[in-house]
Amino acid sequence: PSVPLPVVAVFGHAPIATALLRAHRLFGQQVLRLEKPEDPLPPGTRAVVVASHGNDEEPILEAALRAEVPYVALVASRRRGPAVLASLEVDERLRSRIRTPAGLDIGARTPPEVALSILAEIVAVLREPGSARQDASGPVHEMTEPVRDPVCGMMVAPVDASPHVETPTGVVYFCGTGCRNAYLDNPLAYAQ
Repeated sequence: PSVPLPVVAVFGHAPIATALLRAHRLFGQQVLRLEKPEDPLPPGTRAVVVASHGNDEEPILEAALRAEVPYVALVASRRRGPAVLASLEVDERLRSRIRTPAGLDIGARTPPEVALSILAEIVAVLREPGSARQDASGPVHEMTEPVRDPVCGMMVAPVDASPHVETPTGVVYFCGTGCRNAYLDNPLAYAQ
């Protein structure tokens, strides 16, 4: 089934932002650029990384925190990061959720290495208990057990993005619209 990948929204044109964008779909995530600070977060946003060399960082960080995006990070030095955090107009609980400097400490030096450390930290945060099921920013691929498509027998992710039909006995999920249409044409043929 075609299930939307979680979104990593990147704001900025710094070399680290460019390196992150090269990882689009490489690690099972959509990595998308936010062009302007007022751009809305894409549906399914699970991570926001700001790498803009000090340009328009605050509005993006505040929007991500208010949207309860599970991973919010600022690419900044250990000296500049706390100054940016102090300037945010959010409460301390939200402010403390921002990771700066962004990424796991793996000794990264080059932009691609820093991007890798950020992606690794995103995976670690999204795998923490409770994170995968939060859905404040739109549809995401939740960590649920697959179910069987009654038409073709394929195992399917039971998420809103998978084709499905609500029936009196519950929701039935399908691998694609072809199986869904076959089911709708004759539901009794696929009764379990």
